[in-house]
Amino acid sequence: MGILALRGTTFVLTTHTLQSDTTCARRLLPRRATTPAMSTAAHKVVAKAKTAGRRPPSVLRDIAYGMSLGLFAGYLWKLHHWSNQRRTREFYSLLDQGKISVVADEPRAGADDD
Repeated sequence: MGILALRGTTFVLTTHTLQSDTTCARRLLPRRATTPAMSTAAHKVVAKAKTAGRRPPSVLRDIAYGMSLGLFAGYLWKLHHWSNQRRTREFYSLLDQGKISVVADEPRAGADDD
């Protein structure tokens, strides 16, 4: 018989006979807890140990992240508007130069109107 610990839970490794005496299989059975349940103070110690490696939340860091994301999103929005402005300016310059027209051409003489 051996003992196996997996993620804080202890299992006892035993052998049991199945169909016949020669066929054996190993099965994991949970071991009964011999220690009493943890007290509230112990829970606090465990919770503090879990967060020991993490940085505490910082308001200034959150403000800096929000401002940088806002500036980046604003820059992308301005790029979109600058692109629309450039296309409009090009359209009116081509219209002034006479290279394009907004008037529809007359239909050809042999085309059907139906």
